[in-house]
Amino acid sequence: MQNAPKGVSYTENDHCYTIDGDADRILFFYSENHRFHLLDGDKISCLLASYIRRLLDEAEMSIEVGVVQTAYANGSSTSYLQDQGVEVVCVPTGVKHLHAAAEKMDIGIYFEANGHGT
Repeated sequence: MQNAPKGVSYTENDHCYTIDGDADRILFFYSENHRFHLLDGDKISCLLASYIRRLLDEAEMSIEVGVVQTAYANGSSTSYLQDQGVEVVCVPTGVKHLHAAAEKMDIGIYFEANGHGT
């Protein structure tokens, strides 16, 4: 069972985030029906990519949106992204591989499960 970070106070339906000391890792969490929910890197990528894809579609802009994942990615997130019209590329583990692949896209998104990403 996941629990909120110690010392963090929030109320029902608050949407929160936390970053690490050098701000290269982010995690989102919220409470719904008195249950704590943590959004890992796969979920963050899905939310961000599908939101950007929707905005671009509404603006009728043909800009490529892609998500770069590693073999550790949740397979359901890959399927979801593909269903949303988002290109998904799989690369070896490591930010250097993720970043290199993302730079080849018009809009490239990657987050490791631990929240490292951009």
